[in-house]
Parts: sequence; structure tokens; C-alpha cells
Amino acid sequence: MVTIGLDLTHWPGHLAGQHLDARLTAEDGYTAEREYSIASAPGEPVAITVERLVPLRSILRHPPPRSG
Repeated sequence: MVTIGLDLTHWPGHLAGQHLDARLTAEDGYTAEREYSIASAPGEPVAITVERLVPLRSILRHPPPRSG
């Protein structure tokens, strides 16, 4: 597990329990979206905790199967 700090401009702040949607777009237009829980306390800089890191190229080329 790793915690990543984010430097977000115009961030109004967050409340406990909120999440962050991260959307990535490949050069060919394919997009991948993931939801992350915010691991930092309200009033602190935004940080998310990621269970495992995979190369962005891998996410965009081989997206996980969609549920539902």
C-alpha cells in the first residue's frame, strides 16, 4: 500500500468519508476511471491510499472488467 499526496488547485477542501474520482485519458482517446478514498483528515493536504501501483500504460491498455 502507498499513500500519494496530491497538489490540487482550487480544491475547496473535503469532509471525512469523501472520495476522489481519477480519470485518465490515453492518446487514442480511451479513458479509465478509478475511485479513491481520501486518506487525509479534513483541513490537511489531499492524500489517497492506493493498494498497488500499476503502470498507467497497463491500466489504459488492459482495463479491468466492468461490473454490473
